[in-house]
Amino acid sequence: MSNSKDKYATKAKKQMAKIDGQRVELGSAEWEFYRSKLRFYQFLEDRMSDPNATNPLDLIDWETFWPEVHAMLKKYGMVNMPNDWYSIAANDYRRYLENGGRVYKNSTQGGGYIDPKTNKIVVDPYSYKDREVHKNSVKG
Repeated sequence: MSNSKDKYATKAKKQMAKIDGQRVELGSAEWEFYRSKLRFYQFLEDRMSDPNATNPLDLIDWETFWPEVHAMLKKYGMVNMPNDWYSIAANDYRRYLENGGRVYKNSTQGGGYIDPKTNKIVVDPYSYKDREVHKNSVKG
């Protein structure tokens, strides 16, 4: 009888991240929601200075691409909203920041995922741009 068998050898560990106090599996619908939430708040920052800025999340057909993420984004009003609503949200966010609130950040920035086909890390292409644009932001 062998005593040296590793009972965890056949089980692959899921890569998890803690985002906004929640444990989220990398590459899951929840993780994509938090990545999109970060982009939404960055859009609101852009909207404060440019009232004609368009929501980058509206450029993706979430309903067909990833219905679970679409449901979460729709629930929190981050997609498919009227243009006036985005202006109101940007003004509310500006007031929040002016009253000492923190710029929204989460740990998806600068992140990536492991492509199961190639087994290589795919870095989020927006992370490098975000790092330069939002380098003075405070994690909150």
